[in-house]
Amino acid sequence: WYGPTIHSYGWVVTNSSHTWTDSLKLTTTPGRISVSPASQSFGSIQVDTTADRNFTVTNLGAGTVCGTVNVPSPFSVVAGSPYSLSANQNATITIRYSPTSVGSNSQTVAFTGGGGATQQVTGAAYPPLPFTYTTTNNTITITEYTGSGGVVVIPSTINDLPVASIGFGAFSSCAGLTSVMIPNTVTSIAMGAFFECTSLTSVTIPN
Repeated sequence: WYGPTIHSYGWVVTNSSHTWTDSLKLTTTPGRISVSPASQSFGSIQVDTTADRNFTVTNLGAGTVCGTVNVPSPFSVVAGSPYSLSANQNATITIRYSPTSVGSNSQTVAFTGGGGATQQVTGAAYPPLPFTYTTTNNTITITEYTGSGGVVVIPSTINDLPVASIGFGAFSSCAGLTSVMIPNTVTSIAMGAFFECTSLTSVTIPN
């Protein structure tokens, strides 16, 4: 029971000629947690990479709440657990997604203390990409193609960030490359990106 608790007290006072009676009721509200948001999606990320998302735990009651957070792999708790929250205090809980194999994942995050709570986390993992890349200002630049050639489709996002650029010489001297499809997220293609790709016959570029 995590609703209010009512404590009743009564007493009698007497002297040689009078008797008085009185009573007192005290209502206390124990700690009770609320967790937001109701769920977190990590989107799609590459195998053997990580992504973080946060939940906020708030104590809506009057007492202090102590609790912990647990979640099965490939998710883990990396910050905020255990917690001890006074009335109206909150804590940020960081959950990390660390997939080691291709596929979709869904798990339940369990919060204890103050009545407890459960929230859902989901994510998906795709195979390692045949590219090396850098991240700048939350955008991706492909710096080198590491595949064997053929038809190559450049993804529009990597680790939930847009692929915005193809760097200098990224595909240069890839004799086996025959076709490249470039997503609409790409706004910059550096000089020599496809230099000496002697078998390249088709390039689809953004609108």
